[in-house]
Amino acid sequence: MAGMLSVKEHALLILHRQLAARVAKRQQGIVAQSSATNPYLPAEEKEMLIRQILGLLLEYQFRILIITKSPPRSRKS
Repeated sequence: MAGMLSVKEHALLILHRQLAARVAKRQQGIVAQSSATNPYLPAEEKEMLIRQILGLLLEYQFRILIITKSPPRSRKS
């Protein structure tokens, strides 16, 4: 099982619905991202899920706190 990684299906759609419901109720807050492992795994290079999630959070004006052991990463356009 070591080395296996799964990506939650429909994560962006689920998050979009949840954020929209929170905004409708004026329940915006801070979202903290952390992990027992590094949140920027090599699979993120392919999936780009974190970038899309961060984009949704910004779109809905949620504040974001990211805690990671990684050195800062440069943005790749």
